[in-house]
Amino acid sequence: TRLDMEAEKALGNEKFKAADFPAAIEHFSKALDIQPTHVLYSNRSACYCSLRKYDEALSDAEKCIAAKPDWGKGYGRKGAALHGLGRYNDAIAAYESGLGHEPGLAMLTNGMAEAKAEMEASQDDGGMGSLGNVFGQPDVLQKIAANPQTAAFLADPGFVAKIQSLQRNPSAIGQHLQDQRVLQVMGMLMGVNIQTPDAPMPQASAPPPKAKAPEPEPEPLTPEQEAALALRKEADEHKLKGNAAYKAKDFDAAIGHYEAAIKVLPGEPTYYNNLAAVLMEKKDFEGCIAMCKTGIEKGREAKADYKLIARSFMRIGNAYKKQGQLDEAIRSYEDSLMEDRSEEVEKLLKQTRAAKKKAERPPRDRRETAERPPR
Repeated sequence: TRLDMEAEKALGNEKFKAADFPAAIEHFSKALDIQPTHVLYSNRSACYCSLRKYDEALSDAEKCIAAKPDWGKGYGRKGAALHGLGRYNDAIAAYESGLGHEPGLAMLTNGMAEAKAEMEASQDDGGMGSLGNVFGQPDVLQKIAANPQTAAFLADPGFVAKIQSLQRNPSAIGQHLQDQRVLQVMGMLMGVNIQTPDAPMPQASAPPPKAKAPEPEPEPLTPEQEAALALRKEADEHKLKGNAAYKAKDFDAAIGHYEAAIKVLPGEPTYYNNLAAVLMEKKDFEGCIAMCKTGIEKGREAKADYKLIARSFMRIGNAYKKQGQLDEAIRSYEDSLMEDRSEEVEKLLKQTRAAKKKAERPPRDRRETAERPPR
């Protein structure tokens, strides 16, 4: 369902922000299996780019464009993947295509400028391309971080971007030799000191902060989604008022607010469950059971969260138990556990089965047990 897709997408966004890109890919992939969208392909492409898996990033970028050809950021993802593969002309063409749909988009203009600069550097490296090969090592950033004389450089995201650029294209070294930090790192990687007299070696005063990962793009809401959110907000306002009345033991007022919430959003089991809880407090057990059953029916129609359905069955079981109808209570608890395994319901089921067994024991057995002398 769409709710399941949104849940996986939200988890993916959280992992993306935490720079846990493999986990983010896993969640975005699950969301795509449920309901593919251009934003999900874009976000997963960004994850693959961060892991330098440019072929996978390119594949997702092309799927993003196919899903929404007029969205500039999809072309930005494609350009970034092509740039990572060293296909600068193709990257520039992708950025230009995106600008045709969204002129002036910074992601596209900046990406195109970087691709052009690296292409020019790779075509004319002034004979210094071989010097840049030291940046082709996969553990360059780790070596910089481990050296106390260079670790502080990683606090500057711009410097990190330069190193990553050199990792992709070592022949572009001539473009960065004006940066004394690049010279110092090059010397560190080569095992020599090529520091210039006017560039004193800085000391790292603290571990470098973690670079902030780019935010995934939020998917614009459709008019239908905006209307659904508005209804949810209105219904939840009634629910909050009902909760306050319930805590104050004003059960009639609570019933009125929960009924109002149901009227606004009839497919949400939570409101039926809350109303059933009030009926339970008023010892209207049959009314409680009927309300929960209605909530289950409406919730299934709306493909509601199975945990909410499980809670409805648990409350039905509680109502039957209050009336001494233990068989019905046991069946309801078992139905609840079929929806969601809950320690609370497992405990209720165990207690109710024990109570049923005790009630079914013949009177003579109960008397003999009571009269048995202690050991």
